[in-house]
Amino acid sequence: MKEFTSITVGEKIGGIGRRLQRLDRFQSLTLDEYLQDEDIQSIIERLLEQIIQSALDINRAFLKRVAGIASEGGKAPKNAETFTLAGQYGLISPALGKRMEKSGGFRNVLAHLYDEIIAEKVYEALQYALTDYPQYVAEVEAYLNLLEQTDDEESD
Repeated sequence: MKEFTSITVGEKIGGIGRRLQRLDRFQSLTLDEYLQDEDIQSIIERLLEQIIQSALDINRAFLKRVAGIASEGGKAPKNAETFTLAGQYGLISPALGKRMEKSGGFRNVLAHLYDEIIAEKVYEALQYALTDYPQYVAEVEAYLNLLEQTDDEESD
């Protein structure tokens, strides 16, 4: 994602929402049920990776546009830091940004250390994702609505 616009961010938010709906069917899954089904584990791992990556893309585009913090070259913020910075610069609440730090680092585990994944950690991440990511979506959408209102007022 190159630019932070309501259209590009809206597409990413839509993808997060669709994946959250798919994850939601696993909400009542017990840890034992999760541990016994490797197919379900793979589905959940992939959906979490995609959700987290979409949020990271949004965070980085936002930080580049609003705070001038670029991902290319120099000292780009680590995945976990993008959530904290997104909270500091107003995309999401600081409390949510702090809570979501772990998911930024967890994306790398899912994407690169797949042979070392601890199933119990993924199950725990699922529980957090089903709480934190709907809130992330709502807060980003609220930010976008505020931007659109500001743009409308400036063009009047």
